[in-house]
Amino acid sequence: MFQDKIAAFTISLINTIDRHRIVTTFLLTVAALTLADMAAQQLESVLGDTLATGVIAQAAISLMDFAPEVWIGILALVLGTLVIVISIASQSTPKLIDLYMRDWVSLIYVWFISLSFIHNLILQLDVGGWDIGQTSSVVLSTGVFLPLSGLLAFPYIFYILGLTRPDYVIQRIHKDNLRQIQVLAQPMMKRALVNPRITARHQVSLFGALNQLDDLMEYLSFKEPKGRIIRAIGLATRVFVRLKKDIPASFFKISAEARDDISFKTLVDQIDSIEAARTLYSQKAFRVLGNAYQRFLELGDFDMSALCVVQVTDIGKVALEEDDKPLVELTFVRFNTLLRFGIKHGTRNSEARNLYNAIAQYGAFIRAALDHERSEYVEQGCRYLKIYGSEIYRISSSVRDFAFLVDVVAAELKDILIATAEADAPCELQERLLNLLLQLDSVPEIDKNELQARTIIFDRVRILQVSLALFYLREDQQTFAQRIVSDILEDFEYLGAQPLRDAMGETTRSLEMAGPTFWEDTDRGNQNIYYSPDTKLLPVFNSMFEAALATLVNSKNDPVS
Repeated sequence: MFQDKIAAFTISLINTIDRHRIVTTFLLTVAALTLADMAAQQLESVLGDTLATGVIAQAAISLMDFAPEVWIGILALVLGTLVIVISIASQSTPKLIDLYMRDWVSLIYVWFISLSFIHNLILQLDVGGWDIGQTSSVVLSTGVFLPLSGLLAFPYIFYILGLTRPDYVIQRIHKDNLRQIQVLAQPMMKRALVNPRITARHQVSLFGALNQLDDLMEYLSFKEPKGRIIRAIGLATRVFVRLKKDIPASFFKISAEARDDISFKTLVDQIDSIEAARTLYSQKAFRVLGNAYQRFLELGDFDMSALCVVQVTDIGKVALEEDDKPLVELTFVRFNTLLRFGIKHGTRNSEARNLYNAIAQYGAFIRAALDHERSEYVEQGCRYLKIYGSEIYRISSSVRDFAFLVDVVAAELKDILIATAEADAPCELQERLLNLLLQLDSVPEIDKNELQARTIIFDRVRILQVSLALFYLREDQQTFAQRIVSDILEDFEYLGAQPLRDAMGETTRSLEMAGPTFWEDTDRGNQNIYYSPDTKLLPVFNSMFEAALATLVNSKNDPVS
């Protein structure tokens, strides 16, 4: 208990110093100048007349007449440049003034030249008669402080110009954020976090860093710094997730100050569950990434919106590594939310590109779950993909650009099924996942009798399903291949025997013509999702299909054409 109090006092003292950097640097500079003056006087007392009559001392005394003008010139140069540069830069880079007011180097230098100037003015009051206790101060002021201030003026101006660069601002906020995250797992901080005030301050500080980065994204116009901000948010969240098991539970009790954050204003009813799941920082980061994703959708910044989804994927992968079940569930919710944003935006603007990228990242996250042998997450993710894929299939009847997205969902499910087979997943799991793929283009709300036969014949989802069947034939999994054939035969009711044969012939020709790459580039490269490396098994599949079709026709007493 005593150690906890000592830790809380120490952390509170450090936080107080950190909050009041202006006062701290002022006191430190006063102390440094005072000690330097005392040391100079002590040196003079040792050297005696040697110092007072030396060349340096005489030169320093002679410079006192115009020293004030030089000091005023240095102050005007430094402070004038500082005010102009910071004022102009703050218009395009918010929070810059806050960063400057917390920059140790800037505060120390400004206090140094200001207090050195005051030190020189005090010495000017008795310029007529220098006793042994004052000569050393004159030498220190005009021989050390004044040249040092002048020499450092231009390097300091360049330093200030560099500080105004967006890259520096982003890096500074990001490093401070990482430092605050990492300190939470240190033994002293862990003991100090029993104090609610310390906990509240660190929660607000972490949220404040994310808010600063979010504000920067709105003000900046160039993509490169925006990309750095998105990656910084993702990295900070991944670091927090990895350290979460070492952070005491008291930190995850959301304080009243933290509840005032804009991201938690609408989550009042979920506060208890967020505290229990210990996902407050992840919730905040996902909210920031989600808001950025929406803004980029409206601006048409496809690569930026895709980068937001990539960060969600990477955070989800770390959650899988750390076996953080609440965060994995939260990642699914975030992916589903991003897909909903993409569907709404795509429907209004007939735009499929954002969903194309988001679906690919969703598939990557599900495959990561498979790599960690978490079959329950694999099935859960595939079910979500199928739900949104079926909705996209419905929308595609009115938004033609969405038709390709159905194929993209099918391609992701196909790749996941291939990965589960190669990982020797249980047959029951593979069968359930296969049923999801086969249901993708069989939406109950759509009556196939109302669809044109041509739409069914040239259904590109069938190409992907047959491609998967060829894989099963290569792996000698006849049961799954036969299941795909049975699903294809369900269209017999709507087409009849010969049109169904024609449809399979078109599918076969499409697979034979498809190469591993496409002749155009996309955000995911030029990989052809319709390509199958097993086309040599097409005759085997066609024979299986013809045999099953003949059996079906005979059972209905319909002569085979």
